[in-house]
Amino acid sequence: MEYSEFQENYEESQDESLVSDESSSAQRGKFEVGIICAYLLRGVIYRQDTATLWNCLKEQKNKVHDYLIKLGVKLVLDENEGYAYLRSLTDEELPDVECLPPRLMARRQLSFNVSFFLLLLRHKLIEFDSEANGDMRLVLSSSELVEMMKTFYQNKSNDVKLQNQIETTINKVVDLGFLKPLQNRKDRGEHHYEVMRIIKAYFNAQNVADFKTKLEEYQNYLLEKK
Repeated sequence: MEYSEFQENYEESQDESLVSDESSSAQRGKFEVGIICAYLLRGVIYRQDTATLWNCLKEQKNKVHDYLIKLGVKLVLDENEGYAYLRSLTDEELPDVECLPPRLMARRQLSFNVSFFLLLLRHKLIEFDSEANGDMRLVLSSSELVEMMKTFYQNKSNDVKLQNQIETTINKVVDLGFLKPLQNRKDRGEHHYEVMRIIKAYFNAQNVADFKTKLEEYQNYLLEKK
C-alpha cells in the first residue's frame, strides 16, 4: 500500500511550538496567510491543539488556498473532524504552465505491518464513533494496541520478537502522526495514545470494509488450521 501526501518533516514538538507561537500571535493579532501556510507545510493542524491558528485558517481559507495552489499543493480543511492538511495537486489540477513547481509532498511506501496496523486503527475509530456519544478522542493504552496486533499473529512462536516488532510498528505510526503519545496520562505505568482523526482522510469506509472481509477470511483460515 502506498502512503502519499503526508508531510516528510512531521515534528513531534509541533504542539509545544504551536502553543508558544499562538500565545504570542494572540497578543499581536491574527496569523498572516504566509505564516498559516508555513504551519501547514510542517504538518497537520488540529482544532483541538491550537484554537487561534485554526480560527485564522478558517477565516482566511480562500487566501490560503490561492497562496498554496501556486506551490503545487492543495488545502484540505475538514471542519467537522477538526483538522487541515495539504496534498499534492493531481495532474488534472496542475496549472497549464511551462514551468511547474517542484513536488513538496513526499510519497512513502509503507510496510505491510504499518499498513495493517493503520487499518486496524481506522476500524477501531469507526467502532468508537458509532458509540462515542459526542466524544471525538479515541485513546488507547499501549497494551490495547499490542493486543490488537497480536490477535492476527497467532502463528508466531517467538513472543519477545513479536512484541518488539509490534512496538516498532507503533513507534513508526507515531512518527507518521497517526498516533499521538499522551505525556500526561499513564495508568499503571502504561503509555496511552490518541488515535488522530486525520487517519480518516487516508482510509475511507470502503477501504475498511474490504479490509474487514480479508480479516474474516484470515481468521477463518487460522481456525481451520487448528
